[in-house]
Amino acid sequence: MKERRKHKRFPTLSLIKSVEISSPDLNLKSSMPAIMFNISAGGIAFITFYPFPVNSIIIFNLELGTISLKNVKGRVVRREEKKNTFLIGVEFLNLSKRIKKRIEEMAEDYTSCEARILRKEEIICFPESCSYYPLCYKKEKKRIKINSFVHAH
Repeated sequence: MKERRKHKRFPTLSLIKSVEISSPDLNLKSSMPAIMFNISAGGIAFITFYPFPVNSIIIFNLELGTISLKNVKGRVVRREEKKNTFLIGVEFLNLSKRIKKRIEEMAEDYTSCEARILRKEEIICFPESCSYYPLCYKKEKKRIKINSFVHAH
């Protein structure tokens, strides 16, 4: 089955952020808890308690590792409900080329890391060159940090 997505995405599920969200369509402006689910250069998915309608326009601000998303406009393209929570998929409408490129680099680094893990390579993590590293919560990161410390001393 051919992948329909234009952009690689990577998970961010372990990051709980307060997302400042407003919506001119819904007359809504607030700061609400959200669990970032995944992100790509084309959009973001998050879990929240607010049932944003599909096709509504939202504007949000959040910090994601080394990336600052300020006044990002998006269109809700998906909403799935489960026990009073909502998985919301948002397509970016005004993301700068510079931020898109940084997110694409992070997705590529994440994918490369996953491939090294699957191949059981001896060295998995390259913190000095990995743009995903600040967001990484993989056990391999912890192991490499410990191993790097042991080998350095």
